[in-house]
Amino acid sequence: MKSLRRAAVLSLVTLSACGPAPTKKTVFFVRIERGNAVGDIVRIDLSVDGKVTPVTNPDGAALSLPLTREVPLPDDQSGPVIVTATAVSPDDGELATARTSGGIVPGETITLELEFGVDLQITPTEQSFGSVVLGQESEARAFIVTNNGASTTGALTVSLSGKTANSFSILTNTCDAELPAGDNCTITVVMRPTAAGGRSAQLNVSASPGGSARVLISGVGQGSKPALLAADATMATFDTAVGQRSGAFTWTIKNTGDVPTGALSTNKAVVDTGEKDPFNLIDGCDGNTLAAGASCTIAVEFVALSTSSRTMVVGVTAATGGMVLLAATGQGR
Repeated sequence: MKSLRRAAVLSLVTLSACGPAPTKKTVFFVRIERGNAVGDIVRIDLSVDGKVTPVTNPDGAALSLPLTREVPLPDDQSGPVIVTATAVSPDDGELATARTSGGIVPGETITLELEFGVDLQITPTEQSFGSVVLGQESEARAFIVTNNGASTTGALTVSLSGKTANSFSILTNTCDAELPAGDNCTITVVMRPTAAGGRSAQLNVSASPGGSARVLISGVGQGSKPALLAADATMATFDTAVGQRSGAFTWTIKNTGDVPTGALSTNKAVVDTGEKDPFNLIDGCDGNTLAAGASCTIAVEFVALSTSSRTMVVGVTAATGGMVLLAATGQGR
């Protein structure tokens, strides 16, 4: 004889004008359907706003579902009426429940369908594998599958799904049999990207009985070309009237590699000294890390303080990514 499991939830509530004709204006009808509940049900505790009426067979035999019962309508129906049907198994402890609430019209039929809740749980609930270079394999990530139900599941089935699921594979799997109540098993997954860019999949675990659970896994596939800084131009020139400020010249610094750079560092030097620095640097790169293909900008303005020619050099470096040199000259007139 199978036992029922706990944590069932209402999956379907239908209101209809059908059903037994009311014998009084102050009653309604509750129709209870089995849903996906398995095993014998020997008692259903029918609760209306907290008042419980047990439904049983006189001889204690298992109830036959669906069944319909006439229920008195609460005398004071000033708000929603909460109706709960709790199915009890022969061992008097494994429960399945259906529930609804709302305004009830005398004579109508409310249908409750007993449904098990999801017994299986996977932790963590999502997992990122970070960035993995094409042709290489990530470290394995572990997922714990737990049976939170009150009875043993059916045989577990584990799978990966999604458009880019081929970038992931199951390395080890102890979730290949029935899982007793309260027990757990472990799955490990690795990422081996098949293409550059974002990759994702769903790790699915299911059993019947037992329901199903899933988690999202993701990562980024990266090419094997190392990080490298490059600039779209190296020299800026200004010819500006004395006392005036030039327009800005902008350099774009890009990571042309397949992996991120280290943190960028910008260093500026005016070659000829003796006067106030005439170059104003607007730096959008210093301290940033550039992902593969990403870029940042550095702009420079020149203020002509005299008719002298001035020169500035800027070095942009990263521990991973190398260095680019930028230069600017300005002439006052």
